[in-house]
Amino acid sequence: MICPHCNTQNQGGMVRCRECEKPMIASDDNPAGIEFISIPSGEFLSCWGRELFGKDMPSTTRAYQIGKYPVTNAQYKVFIDENPSHPVPNYWNADTRAYPAGKDNHPVCYVSFNDAQNFCKWGGYRLPTDAEWEKADRGTDGRTFPWGEDWCDGVYANTEEAGIADTTPVDKYPKGVSPYGLLDMCGNISEWCNERDRMNITMKVVRGGSYTLSRYPAECVYKGGDKPEWAWSGNGFRCIKYYKFN
Repeated sequence: MICPHCNTQNQGGMVRCRECEKPMIASDDNPAGIEFISIPSGEFLSCWGRELFGKDMPSTTRAYQIGKYPVTNAQYKVFIDENPSHPVPNYWNADTRAYPAGKDNHPVCYVSFNDAQNFCKWGGYRLPTDAEWEKADRGTDGRTFPWGEDWCDGVYANTEEAGIADTTPVDKYPKGVSPYGLLDMCGNISEWCNERDRMNITMKVVRGGSYTLSRYPAECVYKGGDKPEWAWSGNGFRCIKYYKFN
């Protein structure tokens, strides 16, 4: 991301420029400075039909905008600073309310669905539906991974096979880009969706796998589920830019 003030190239998922320290995207209607990607309306192949028909089936979404990256520690810190009573993730310093040094543009994790919802309400965002998340992840052609069909350990995504055993910067894997230009849709952290798990309605859907899991939960069609109050090391989220439809 290039700073509009000093033209310095910055890492993805940063709120302020590392050179001039001015906000790059942050505004009244985007206080966390999230970089959004536009997804067009229309049909795509979705995994919803696999249980009933044994194959991907067409589904449709409206046009929307979704975060290019999952929400980072730096972006979540803006929310934490403006909400002093909200608890910090358990790997942050509880006294200083700060995330670990050097993890500015790592995805925030150990956040529950409820935490993610509170962030979205604060910033004027929302969580994606399951269909919105899947379309942004795999495009319209029913691919296995965001980038296609190939797999090579540690090349496209931060899953268990990469051997890192921790989160990585959200822009570390450019070869793992989705058809619409999104990064980290596969691996690093699982992402909350604003949808109930059909197999267990007390759970919320999580998608994308994580650094704690193998490559298989990172496939575009895989759906996990966690209780809304759970906050795991592998769970984070990305946002949709909220619009009210008449």
